[in-house]
Amino acid sequence: MDTGLTRTYQVELFFDERPELDQEALRKSLKARVGIVEPLETGEQSTDLLAFFLHNHAVEFKGGQVPVQTAMHLVEGPPNFDKLAPALGQSFHWTGAREALAGCRYTMLIHDLWAIAMPYKARMELFHQIVQAVMEIAKPRALYWPLSQLLTEPGDYLASQELEPKDLLNGAVSLRFFHVDGRPGEMIVDTLGLAVHGLPDVQCHFAGLDPNEVGSHLYNIAHYLFDHGDLIEDGHTIEGTMPGEKWRCRRELSLVGPERVVLNLDTGTIR
Repeated sequence: MDTGLTRTYQVELFFDERPELDQEALRKSLKARVGIVEPLETGEQSTDLLAFFLHNHAVEFKGGQVPVQTAMHLVEGPPNFDKLAPALGQSFHWTGAREALAGCRYTMLIHDLWAIAMPYKARMELFHQIVQAVMEIAKPRALYWPLSQLLTEPGDYLASQELEPKDLLNGAVSLRFFHVDGRPGEMIVDTLGLAVHGLPDVQCHFAGLDPNEVGSHLYNIAHYLFDHGDLIEDGHTIEGTMPGEKWRCRRELSLVGPERVVLNLDTGTIR
């Protein structure tokens, strides 16, 4: 069961051709976004593995302060479609995802190190800046966020980061829709991605409601939890999708994997 913070946050960028990553160009792109940056010597010089100290983002550990690090690892080979199956099955927001991935032959993994000690919002803000710095140098066909099992289209992702305020949950949190086997008319909608920040994901099992309206409502609640913290207690009620409607909240284990603690919203439509 997912019970807390992830040690490394990560995203995978897919390319149809080998991206040319110049260490100095990437250092400058990172510096413009996150401050003082120093390349980390990784032994054999290779553009397949680049790593950097982010000196403006130090965290406290028992032995003293440590600068957050980021690394980019490039591997050759087509996407693993078995691993991507859950994301592709929920890619209602991007119908061209499979087509975009089909021609890809390189994958770049970007991840952070030591950032677990940062406040979760600051960590997510920093990670988005790292991803955008890389995307200024290399142009991927698709992004995959393993911790939320979400595929995002590069243009849509970048547009979400130009909003004010920025949508820090774009990529970080997915909204998923499931029909309940053997129970016609029943659905489960949940979020995936908050648990790795130490927050509850949101879940709703219902019948007779518009799933798009329920999904939009859950995504708004996910934003509230991310912005304000885990403030909704068991027994609290929140507004439903209809005026005057109240949904009762309670922490439960998720109905759909990965197993994690979720904030379940009882709509009163399931008996």
